Amino acid sequence: MDKYLLAQAFAPNSSPTWTLRQGYVVSDDTGTVTVTIAGSDTSISGVRYMGSAPTASAACLLMVSDYDLFVLGQLS
Repeated sequence: MDKYLLAQAFAPNSSPTWTLRQGYVVSDDTGTVTVTIAGSDTSISGVRYMGSAPTASAACLLMVSDYDLFVLGQLS
């Protein structure tokens, strides 16, 4: 067996993969927002954002990885 494949089996690459998703801002909290990711009805609270706070009920772009989620910007 190749040593690289053996090493990946015991210690896989742990670098996060970022995905750009569309979502909607449900409400504007103090310093964070509550969002839903497009295609889901589940609200996620405590999401941080870059720049100024997005407007409630606005479409937004979300950066999503395995462990992190933040609003990249609001769509107009």
